[in-house]
Amino acid sequence: MEANKDYLVKISLPRPCMQSNVYFDYVKDPVTYEEIEKEIGGFRISKVIKSSLYSPIPEIEKYFYAPKNCLTCQTGSYINHAPVFYIRKLERYSLCETPNYRTLFSVASSNLSRLYSSQNVQFGYEYVTKSYGNNFENGGEEYRYYIEQDGLPISLQNDLDKTTPFTNGFGSGRLLTQKIFDKNFTILKEVSNTYEHYIAKDQSVTGYSAYRSSEFYSYISVPNQGTNCFLINSSDQFSLSKYYLKSQWHYLKETTTIDFDSNGLNPITTKTINEYFNPTHLQLSTKKSFNSVGDTLSTRYYYPPDLLSEPNMLSLSESNRILPPVQTESFNGTTKLSEQQTTYAKDASTANLVLPKSVYSAKFPNNIPFTTNVGNLEKKLTYDFYDTSGNLTHYTYRDWE
Repeated sequence: MEANKDYLVKISLPRPCMQSNVYFDYVKDPVTYEEIEKEIGGFRISKVIKSSLYSPIPEIEKYFYAPKNCLTCQTGSYINHAPVFYIRKLERYSLCETPNYRTLFSVASSNLSRLYSSQNVQFGYEYVTKSYGNNFENGGEEYRYYIEQDGLPISLQNDLDKTTPFTNGFGSGRLLTQKIFDKNFTILKEVSNTYEHYIAKDQSVTGYSAYRSSEFYSYISVPNQGTNCFLINSSDQFSLSKYYLKSQWHYLKETTTIDFDSNGLNPITTKTINEYFNPTHLQLSTKKSFNSVGDTLSTRYYYPPDLLSEPNMLSLSESNRILPPVQTESFNGTTKLSEQQTTYAKDASTANLVLPKSVYSAKFPNNIPFTTNVGNLEKKLTYDFYDTSGNLTHYTYRDWE
């Protein structure tokens, strides 16, 4: 609408006992937009105060939900949310009304969406900055997270039913970067993470949400002579929407850490790579670290499904007892540095349950005699007895080197 212009509004009442109202808002000044904090229920941490009997000065951690270089910026976004309100439409045809064909609307709040859906409103922050002290007197840390919005449902027939669940996304909350800085905001340490999506494990189930609407209405009097206007049932109307329930596997693939001196100079970089070789158990197989002097340090992990030919490993696998790893090996390049192995038994000492029996360990190279199913390792710990519930009652150990 514009100033200094005349507008004519017409309201038509097709039958008695009806009421209509018209409201107008006129804004004289130009409209301006300002970014504000999104309104949402719930709590977030503002400050943590730690007190100790041994120190009169409490430790204070204060939280900002923004990057360190713009503490008043807004970084929050919805992961999953319903609209503030939504409108449902109903088509109606009646010879007793003028016009005979009309479209009716009903307005409902978003609370209905929470009644018919298992999902809730989710809100995430891309940045969180922690101050050590009220104003970074002892430095602080900045965290950056991956935030992904869930996918909107798909309308297959008629209007989209807003009570339909969203298609769930993956990855929100994954830590991407971490920065540690001093009171002058000089960066002392940076950590960055990258993640891998193992597509072969993807699964998806299709869900549908159907909404049926109908209306019963009648008249006290007959406004149109010769027309029978008794109880009327309008024809049913349907809306059909589709969404997906997804299952995926994402894992931490690589971490890069850069350490600086007190002036933020002379960086030392360390890179760690995680590898997963066995899709049966999906556990960490190898962790490799590459430092600034060129060393490649790695640790290899073995789980029961990796050692099915070893005693009792098949039994552990069939009962889904995957963790902890039963064998670990450490290397510098291709040179083996150490090894540790846990053996299992099922006998009277373990109450006829498959339980850990001995722990073997050794550094390499060594002169330890070879033992079947153990190798060149030395026994360090023995679990002597368990009770009938599988609780350890007695163990024997020797000094670890």
